[in-house]
Amino acid sequence: MKEGLSGSARALPHSPIDRTDGAGLAAAIGSAASTHRLISAYSLLSGLALLFPERPAAWKLFAFVHMVCAVLALWAGARTLFDNSGLPTASGRAANPPRDWTHIAVAYLSAGYPLLLLPLFYGELPALNQSVYGGTYFDDLIMRLDSALFGGQPSQTLAGALPLPWLSELLHASYLAYYVVIYAPPLLLLVNDRFAEFREAVFTVMLVFFVHYLLFIYFPVQGPRYLNSTPVPEVAQGLMFDVAHWVLERGSSQGAAFPSSHAAVAIAQVVVAARFLPRLVPLLAAIALGLSVGAVYGGFHYATDMIVGLTLGSAVAYVAPAVANLILGRRWTLSTQ
Repeated sequence: MKEGLSGSARALPHSPIDRTDGAGLAAAIGSAASTHRLISAYSLLSGLALLFPERPAAWKLFAFVHMVCAVLALWAGARTLFDNSGLPTASGRAANPPRDWTHIAVAYLSAGYPLLLLPLFYGELPALNQSVYGGTYFDDLIMRLDSALFGGQPSQTLAGALPLPWLSELLHASYLAYYVVIYAPPLLLLVNDRFAEFREAVFTVMLVFFVHYLLFIYFPVQGPRYLNSTPVPEVAQGLMFDVAHWVLERGSSQGAAFPSSHAAVAIAQVVVAARFLPRLVPLLAAIALGLSVGAVYGGFHYATDMIVGLTLGSAVAYVAPAVANLILGRRWTLSTQ
């Protein structure tokens, strides 16, 4: 049960943090130990791409940043003074001691900062996958899979088969809704002061992102937008169409198509909502379906990208609590408690 406000202090649900000494802030930082350790592992695994011969001229700077990130995250992940359930460890801390807003803010920021770093992680993907393959992509393989599964290329034919401006606008709007879906469930948990759930939601979405980002680095696929950029004239109009193409032209990373992180994160948030925000499940499921179809309709992704993204995203989100326990050195379990 959430504690009420008392003066300027309140309890952080499931996270007893003592503000009486410097260890209190250390515990606040360490309250998201699983997320910190995940960041550290990803920084090292993605940074291995810089060992390949096609690395960028500034590879030493990239390597330095990855190493610093890995070390800082590992340090933060060692600060915890209580376990993932919020129970005090053998250090003897009392349960639910009084805390001030500083500790609450540090705990939430410690759990949520990876969401703020997503543009940086995403933006470096082309440099990393080009380090490994020197500009080689595996689109041919994915296109062959599409042909085998669908008898053709839905990313090139779907819009032409359904050249309806209203449908185009709806599907492009669904595609753009992805950028809201990333942040909406964690923010709702944050504003309702549900820290344990907020921490798990952030860990889940970051685990899904990092699994896909590693695939983008070591198995890069451009997607049909880079190979066939001519849209169907009947649907190449409307505000949502223009906004979606404006966003992609300025913010997409080459080689980040398979599996679709759009589909994966959207379906992962459905899993998160089923655990903590069940009223959002129908809306998020509709958005996941809409953006998955919209990405193919708009020629942004192959159909196989979306199918594998939905499958992998839901699987990773399902096992995320067990992965968090494993990272913290606990028994492998699928329990969310």
